[in-house]
Amino acid sequence: MKLFYNQDIPAGIRDKIENLYKRVNHNFLNFTIMKIKFFKLILPMAVVAFGIAGAMHTNAMSKKATTLVNKWGYTHIEGENCVLTNQMCRTEPGPSCKLAGEQLYDFVSTTSCPTPLNKIP
Repeated sequence: MKLFYNQDIPAGIRDKIENLYKRVNHNFLNFTIMKIKFFKLILPMAVVAFGIAGAMHTNAMSKKATTLVNKWGYTHIEGENCVLTNQMCRTEPGPSCKLAGEQLYDFVSTTSCPTPLNKIP
């Protein structure tokens, strides 16, 4: 097998280079080249796919954050709108929070208390 056709290279050196080329394991070189192609092409696509899958799985942006804390209850009194009481309630599901038979609500503004609160066990 003649690899070099350039006659300017001395014959002894040309033979040594050809013998060295013959001794190299070309299967290993082909494997290395394929491995590099795999990592350059497939690995970035896999990272993007896992990123998208993780983003869809967590779905954090579409979920409304609700704080489950204790809050002061407010009543609706005619003429005064929302009035603070001394009763603590919670936002977690449960039985209705009442004071003297009246439902207590979460405070939004002085004129608006739309969210009913629940009793602390």
